[in-house]
Amino acid sequence: MALRAKWTVKIEKLPTWLADGQPLLVSLAVSGLYGAAPTAAADCLDPESICQWILKEWPHLPPQALLQARVNELLAHLFNRDRQVQDVWVGVYRTGAPGSGELVGVERHATRRQFEDLHRALARPTPDLAPATKHRPDRAVHGARLKLGQRE
Repeated sequence: MALRAKWTVKIEKLPTWLADGQPLLVSLAVSGLYGAAPTAAADCLDPESICQWILKEWPHLPPQALLQARVNELLAHLFNRDRQVQDVWVGVYRTGAPGSGELVGVERHATRRQFEDLHRALARPTPDLAPATKHRPDRAVHGARLKLGQRE
């Protein structure tokens, strides 16, 4: 059995843009279990392919109103592309936003378990939010006139 180790790829302040031309900086740390003594690129977590996706594919995804949605897209891509990825931290920052600091953005950390639990929960049908008892408008209006303990 090959020995495995936890490896982490870090990317800091990678400049990219959104389809609307908005510049962003992306930082991330992706950790996973891989061979402790890799001999080929295929045996490793590849930072170059992650950077290429962020630079070439991600900007062309449909627009999102929230940076949080963009962070979730990155998380989904990283967890879905490689089953060995165990946890991901992502930060997405706008640069030079008027009236703000140097960088303004959002960050999120998720484990594979948290990611999979969330997607299972989102895939379930939404429970009916109706009250447990049937609504009877005639009773509600009439019942409002009844005194406590009195029957209809």
